[in-house]
Amino acid sequence: MKEYNTGCMPRTDYRYEEFEGLLGSFHLSLLPLKDSTKPEDQRDYQKAMEVLNGFSQKYGVQSPEEAVKNPRAEEDWGNASVKTNGATIILMGSFWRDFGLGGKPGDKDQEEQCKLGRTILSVFERYGIAQVGYMEYNGEKVPAELKEWNNEKRGKTLVEVMNE
Repeated sequence: MKEYNTGCMPRTDYRYEEFEGLLGSFHLSLLPLKDSTKPEDQRDYQKAMEVLNGFSQKYGVQSPEEAVKNPRAEEDWGNASVKTNGATIILMGSFWRDFGLGGKPGDKDQEEQCKLGRTILSVFERYGIAQVGYMEYNGEKVPAELKEWNNEKRGKTLVEVMNE
């Protein structure tokens, strides 16, 4: 059996086990994209999973899928769960706020966190969950900000919105 990091992560009081729960929560919340009939949904799921799996490998924790099957956090709130669309966006800040990742402009963790955020914003725009603002990045127009929520869809999970 593979050994995973345990205890407090550097620069934070939060634990590796809770970081796994964060990665697992994104996985569960975006999982409906995987089996969608829309190619752009499947592509966005793969992009998100590349980022999440990259974080799990870099920080020596279980993959998002493993974290769902084998929760290790001591408290329930630290384990993976499906989040509403609004909570999913709030969790984006948890990478730097709670786990100290991606807080430095230009570092690899920040680039990966931004890639995940842009992917989620694309999905939210596609399903009318939010209006999104764009910016130019590396010669490409990419989602950059959430301008306005659809308040009804904000409080639902992605699967609920996709099934409407």
